Amino acid sequence: MNDTNDLMLIVRVNEDIKSVVKLAQSINLLALNAILLSRKAGNVALGFGVISDELRMFSKTLTKNMETLMQLSYSSIQTISLHSRHRRMNSLIACAAEQITEPAYKHCLNSSLAQSTQLSSNTLKAYEGLQNLLRDAEDTSRFGSVISRSLKIEATYGGDFSHMLTQIAADFGLFIDSIPEIIDRLNNTMRRKK
Repeated sequence: MNDTNDLMLIVRVNEDIKSVVKLAQSINLLALNAILLSRKAGNVALGFGVISDELRMFSKTLTKNMETLMQLSYSSIQTISLHSRHRRMNSLIACAAEQITEPAYKHCLNSSLAQSTQLSSNTLKAYEGLQNLLRDAEDTSRFGSVISRSLKIEATYGGDFSHMLTQIAADFGLFIDSIPEIIDRLNNTMRRKK
């Protein structure tokens, strides 16, 4: 395991997570505006308002998924850093143990090696957790795409407001259609770890 590569991988993961969170925040704002516009449009845009509210819930769910991913990635950084320190310490203790024959050094080295092994195991579990959360985010993203397509259909029934509603639906589509690409990039980054 290369701790430096692992840290760089987690940094890339965090950057992509932040990108998805920004998109989710934009979707939330757009949803609030869409809800207000649908109320202004009245009965012809009731469905548009309902679907916009669903997109608002989608953005909150996606943000929650990404925040959980980010927390796990931050704890991974701590584990990887601790593992790196243990590896350096193991090296120093091993050098000392070669020159001094006292059993205390060997016991210290064995204890440190055991901790290092546990940290490696924790890092692998964290990567598995990240991959599971990414699958959830992927499912959420697919759901958002379906809702976005439904919104485009509802926009056509908006009467005098259909042009504005169609533009808002297109804006939703741009934001939501960007998310799967980022999640795919996250998945590819995590696959490189295997």
